[in-house]
Amino acid sequence: MITTAAKMAGDWWAARLHERYADKREAFAANVAMRVDQAMRGEYYWDWWGNRHDGDGTMGRSVYTEFDYDPQDLLLAAFIEVIGGKSWGWKDAMPIKHGLRIYPHMLCPKEGYGNLMPSIPVPSPAVQHLPSDDTEGGEA
Repeated sequence: MITTAAKMAGDWWAARLHERYADKREAFAANVAMRVDQAMRGEYYWDWWGNRHDGDGTMGRSVYTEFDYDPQDLLLAAFIEVIGGKSWGWKDAMPIKHGLRIYPHMLCPKEGYGNLMPSIPVPSPAVQHLPSDDTEGGEA
């Protein structure tokens, strides 16, 4: 479930990138997902300035990502790697004051100044999607 949650987090952030970065959304989503996965597994962590440090191997309960007035932590590292440039050029790259707390079983988004949004459940790999009972033409 960690990998699924990480991928969902990458997709969530990439969807918020300004239109001028639309061609980089897929790469940005993958980069954020990789970093969230590594952080949740305790392989690495990122400081406020986007520098990577070795983790102690302890699985994290959650990872918090934020775009305050500019990106921070692992989000900043993803910006540097995928989009390039300097952080002062990213002020309008995404809506400000957005945050996302990632748990293995759900994502908890915040949009704007303290506006908590509904949690997003992470699908369990054990959940099977069964084909619909409906058939074309009404025949069984």
